[in-house]
Amino acid sequence: MTASEKVAYIKGLIEGMELDTEKGQGKLLAAIADVLEDLALGLDDVENSKPDLTQFPTILKRSRSTFTTTTTMTTTITMRMRTTMTRTTDTIIP
Repeated sequence: MTASEKVAYIKGLIEGMELDTEKGQGKLLAAIADVLEDLALGLDDVENSKPDLTQFPTILKRSRSTFTTTTTMTTTITMRMRTTMTRTTDTIIP
């Protein structure tokens, strides 16, 4: 049961008591129920907007794999460039 559903249940209980919500205890209970409802709606928004952390390990593993592949490719390209530059320099400057 969500927080909003629990608050709706409490509001139903208060209404079932048939208290005068313009005076005394009825007014207090109605105000508390309104605050609870606002809090529950905010909590529901947070619950619905949080990321699905169960997918985080998979995403992290993919990112690490991509980083490793990119690093390996960069290293290979750098080594090839150095080799090419060395050959070019050897040819130009005997």
